[in-house]
Amino acid sequence: MGLSPQFELNISKKDNLELFDITISDLEVEDDIQQSRKRHGKMNDVDLVEDEDIVYTEITEHNSEGIAFEGGISNKNISFVASLIEDQTIKKLVIGAKVGDTFKANIKTLLNNNETVISNTLGVPKEGLNELGEEFNFVVSEIKRRTDAELNEDYYKEVFGDQDIPANEEEYRAKIKNNLVNYYRNEADLWLDHQLGHLLMENHPLALPDEFLKRWLITTKENEYTIENIEEKYASEKSALLRRLIIDKIANIAKLESNEEDIRAEARIYFHGMYRQYGLNMPINDDFLDSSINKKLAEKDFVMQMADRVIYRKAYDHAKELVSLKSKTIKVADYFLHINSHKTEHGE
Repeated sequence: MGLSPQFELNISKKDNLELFDITISDLEVEDDIQQSRKRHGKMNDVDLVEDEDIVYTEITEHNSEGIAFEGGISNKNISFVASLIEDQTIKKLVIGAKVGDTFKANIKTLLNNNETVISNTLGVPKEGLNELGEEFNFVVSEIKRRTDAELNEDYYKEVFGDQDIPANEEEYRAKIKNNLVNYYRNEADLWLDHQLGHLLMENHPLALPDEFLKRWLITTKENEYTIENIEEKYASEKSALLRRLIIDKIANIAKLESNEEDIRAEARIYFHGMYRQYGLNMPINDDFLDSSINKKLAEKDFVMQMADRVIYRKAYDHAKELVSLKSKTIKVADYFLHINSHKTEHGE
């Protein structure tokens, strides 16, 4: 028999968490604009290779006498960026080359001896790379250079789609800064949640019936857990269960529930975030978003997943009211230094 541990909620105003106010400077605005201009820039043909150009070549594998290997790689088209070549001797052969120029080089050295890159570029399995010849003949077939997009109406329409189009550069920069402010406000909220998660776990070192739970996992999830892997995989299950117990405790104390409106709102947040990951920055009230939500809410498992997310969100919001939040103004660079230091300390 495995019994759930009995415990009292152990957080109070004595517990301090950081609530960052991340300031956005002109530097962050300019960096964001430059990245956007590159993403929306155009690729143009040029005559001579410069550092950041993409070089398209036709390659043939040769032996030490300069004769093409029979059955070797022949007339294969590959591309690479000149600036990424680490070997300076080969880089000098590439920089300044014109379409039609030829040069000889070790393909492995040109691709910085990165087995994954070499394998993907040549379409050769990693285990076959040792069989490659030392020297390849390269014929430059095309040179492409990305030109950053101009700040004009066409660019604004491409960036913002059907949203309000800025009338000029000043309005554009203001919109970019506002987007960054909102982005980093969300980052600060996520960091607060992350801190709270650590606090809840640290303040509730609960004892679980580990051996019982291991046997239960092996029995009920036999496709995922076995005697051989249970010790390795149990730690993550235990952490999730501990967190679940604490969340349930908060939910019971605060009498938290999820209703249909909550679940629909959570589904909207879920889909909006998912589409953003795929580069679809659609409005939160988009019709396509509504269609996706309606289809998934017909699935019982998805409804339960969203209901669970609602309870977690409400429990975290309630817990924040029980602790002390200390506001701290911080620059973007210092924020990431702080986060990376934390991840290193905790092995995250």
